[in-house]
Amino acid sequence: ETTTTTTMTASRLKEPAKIPTSRRINSCPGVLTLPAGQAERHQGSVPKSKYKYRKVIGGKPSVSRSMSTSYNEMSPQDFLDRMMKSRGYCTRNFCSLEGAYYCRPTLLQKASYGIQIVRAVRGSNVQLLRKLLQCGLSPNPCNNFGESIVHMACRRGDYDIVKVLVDAGCSLQVTDDFGRTPLHDACWTAEPNFALVELILQADERLLHIVDCRGSSPLSYVKRDHWQQWIVFLDSHKDLYWPQRDLGKDGDEPLPPLVTEAPHSRPIKDPPNAASLELAEQLAAGKLGADAYLTQRLIAAGTSNTTLGQNRPTMQQTRQSSTNHPAPASPRVLRGARISKAPSIAAAMGISIASSGPT
Repeated sequence: ETTTTTTMTASRLKEPAKIPTSRRINSCPGVLTLPAGQAERHQGSVPKSKYKYRKVIGGKPSVSRSMSTSYNEMSPQDFLDRMMKSRGYCTRNFCSLEGAYYCRPTLLQKASYGIQIVRAVRGSNVQLLRKLLQCGLSPNPCNNFGESIVHMACRRGDYDIVKVLVDAGCSLQVTDDFGRTPLHDACWTAEPNFALVELILQADERLLHIVDCRGSSPLSYVKRDHWQQWIVFLDSHKDLYWPQRDLGKDGDEPLPPLVTEAPHSRPIKDPPNAASLELAEQLAAGKLGADAYLTQRLIAAGTSNTTLGQNRPTMQQTRQSSTNHPAPASPRVLRGARISKAPSIAAAMGISIASSGPT
């Protein structure tokens, strides 16, 4: 019995028979992979795929991994850092929550954030947004968490909406509670909008190295499929934003100004035509229409002008005043008087003046 058990155990420990090496007949997905013996019987014939392939006009040829260059595999952040170092610029990252980029929302900012202005941004309604801003809403409306309208517009890649906000005095040097700046959201779009990116970089190109609470820079939000487009954009704008510097003469690049200041030290200023908090809440929530409010304001302005006009003198009073106080002689009359005296003065001096006709 012991011998039988040992033999059975040994047979169980034997390695299973090796499966013949497989050979792939076709590299297309869905094609069967057959053992070597069966593959020889299928020489000259391709097994049918379970997928239906269609011919496509155009498209890009497939490129193997070995043919791809390191440039194609480089991320936009790596490209930017290498380029900036070669031109004498600082590539250090700074946390937005540790500087003046991070500020508590003001009362007007929170009062200006409502469903009506959110609808204007989501619907790309430039006219409605412009009217709401004319009513006195803050150009930087946001909620208690710092999530602002400009963040929403940048995430949608809506250049026109952001341009209206910037023209009204919106600041792009802001961040939410997660440390994300508008440039983070502009890099997070479904498709890159480089006109919007240029608008943000014109306000502060140092935003490219302002990171969020996780240490992620804006360019780290870029989708891998868009890396090449971003690298081309950065390379074509390097002379505009990062002209060549001489470290020997210019020294190290100074730190971003807002990084050197404490958080909450630069709150957003209210616009000159700031509405009251109650009025801003009604306008932002849609309880009071922007057109109705602007019309009321025009009527009130017209009424005040009418009141001022009642204090002006009438036409009859003006004529009576001109009769009592005759107007002074015009320069033409005075000039004629001087000309009429000229012959008598010339005769006294023994000089004859020939008349040359009317002047």
